[in-house]
Amino acid sequence: MALDSIIRGNTSGTGAEVNASNQLKVVTETNVEANPGNVGAIRIFSENDPGSVTGTPFLLSPETSDDYRLRVGVDSLLYDHTFSETVLDSSAIKISNAVTMTSTLVNGFLTLNAGSATVSGNYISFTTPRHFRVRATSPLYVEITGTLTTAPITNQQIEAGLYLPTAGTRPQDGVWYEVTTAGIKGLIAYNGTFTETAILVTPGNLPINVNGCYLIVVNLNSVEFWIDDILYATLQVPTGNAVPYLTDSLPVTIMQRNIGTVNAANQCQIKIGDIGVTAGDIMSNRSWAAQMSGMGQMGSQTQAGFTTPGSTASLPNATAATTLTGAALSQTVPIKAVATGGLGGEAAITAAVPGLDGMVFSFQNPVGSITQPPRNLTIMGLRISSASVGAAAPATLTTLQWSLAYGATGATVPSLAQTEAVTLTAATARAYRRIPLGLTGFAGAAAIGTVAPDITVKFDAPITLMPGEWLALCAKFIVGAATASHVIWCNGMFDSHWD
Repeated sequence: MALDSIIRGNTSGTGAEVNASNQLKVVTETNVEANPGNVGAIRIFSENDPGSVTGTPFLLSPETSDDYRLRVGVDSLLYDHTFSETVLDSSAIKISNAVTMTSTLVNGFLTLNAGSATVSGNYISFTTPRHFRVRATSPLYVEITGTLTTAPITNQQIEAGLYLPTAGTRPQDGVWYEVTTAGIKGLIAYNGTFTETAILVTPGNLPINVNGCYLIVVNLNSVEFWIDDILYATLQVPTGNAVPYLTDSLPVTIMQRNIGTVNAANQCQIKIGDIGVTAGDIMSNRSWAAQMSGMGQMGSQTQAGFTTPGSTASLPNATAATTLTGAALSQTVPIKAVATGGLGGEAAITAAVPGLDGMVFSFQNPVGSITQPPRNLTIMGLRISSASVGAAAPATLTTLQWSLAYGATGATVPSLAQTEAVTLTAATARAYRRIPLGLTGFAGAAAIGTVAPDITVKFDAPITLMPGEWLALCAKFIVGAATASHVIWCNGMFDSHWD
């Protein structure tokens, strides 16, 4: 006698159904407002990955506090750099080691082994100046976007991930993708002890000349390896290890090396287009300005694409004693030439009669191009310091008025007198916008070396200098005498960041 039972509705007479896995097909209440009493309880899971590679869907449950609030993570940006420049941006990336292996910056990619090195032991590695930590329950996301020109040939090896750069040898501590003639796999290294995934992508399936996103998610108890948003493998931190790797904080490093002699023909090069690092699920309460400066995007240093990387301020190092001479204020020529950097620094002003507004410092936010990313320069505040040098101040009071001029456009330094016309038929130059900053005064016959109180201004509504726009820190004598030997030495400092 069959024991099968058919479940039917008492009123409708309609039978229930199951799927191929013998699971009862259930539809939850679809009209909550009309039938609130029919709403039951179910467990919620989110599908992070369908399991198209591993064969098992990756499901996680959301977390609710004792006060019935759903836990929501807020990510913090730690690092982001796209290789669109043609001169290496030393603020963002650096060659950590190299032996007879070259690199190029072309068409938006940093290409390692550009010269197809053949000698055993040849290598090159690039690393970020910034190091990154895994903090408590916050995952660390390391994203490397790039491609391979062809499959690696015998004795070629690439490591890309989190580790301290080594002198052409396999890293001993960290997490990374390893690319060899066998394909791509993921590794955890704990002070020389290695835990490896199986081969994630075989040589025949490598995405040659196809840009891909290679993501490593580092948790305290596991490391995930994702390629193009698909989970390929998860490594659990070995029993007995408290963390994935022993070094507390690591940079992103990419190395290509020859572990033996390599044929000259058909060599593989790795091309890196972008590197990004994010701290997930933790609200660090760092301001946007702090996040930008943490990535090396302080306004005090140049960014990707500048012809000469370095400081944006005119503050050259003096290697010998010099005479502190000044220059006259001008509406068209800043005291500090733009070529030396003019986002603050040091300058000397020759005393003059009252009346003329003149530029002390001048700086242009680069227009940008395909090889120099256009960036906004956000100015949070500034400070001006002044001292009376040269000869003693004249018998009468000396007073300077300071102002900030910004927003003017032009191929060369715009005059402070530049006007602006509105037209729909032709491109026109913009005039400066002006902000008063304060006054600096020196008493009559002030001694040489007398220092005036600083002028410090904080902008609650920050000034944003758009790509192509000019900025000038300006001064004007309100009271004074044209005494060439009397010089006002001044420092200008901008609290700023690129974004």
